[in-house]
Amino acid sequence: AELARQDLGRAIELDPRHADAFAQRAALHRERMDFADALSDLERAAAADPARAAGYKAEIQAIRTQMG
Repeated sequence: AELARQDLGRAIELDPRHADAFAQRAALHRERMDFADALSDLERAAAADPARAAGYKAEIQAIRTQMG
């Protein structure tokens, strides 16, 4: 998982508007219970891809609910 996170970080460096990379990295953060980074990446995904922002925002809400 760590290598995947690093690869996604490189993809984001190459294309800072790569919403899928942010969303995938957010999923990895969430699996590690690193909710702050997951939320940050999902917010950046929503900003990068307004057409899919509603889905990312729903995921953000799900994480906030999971956090309690």
